[in-house]
Amino acid sequence: YEPLAHFVLPENCWFENYYDSIEKRLPEFKRNHPKDKNVDSFIIHELEEIKLYKTFKKYYSYVFYIARKDF
Repeated sequence: YEPLAHFVLPENCWFENYYDSIEKRLPEFKRNHPKDKNVDSFIIHELEEIKLYKTFKKYYSYVFYIARKDF
C-alpha cells in the first residue's frame, strides 16, 4: 500500500462523540440490567478508560491512515 495521508482524531471527537455519551448512559444501563453481575465490572472499566484518556490525552489518540493499494 502507498500511504497518501493521515490524521489524528481530535480531542473533541473523543469527548463529544464518544466518552460523554457513554458516561451519561452508564446509570441507565445499570438500571436496565440490575441482575447482571457483569454490568458493574463493565461500568468500572468504562469509567477507568475515560479517566485514563482525561489524564493522558496529550500522549495518545487514534490515527487514521489513507492508503492506496499498490498494484
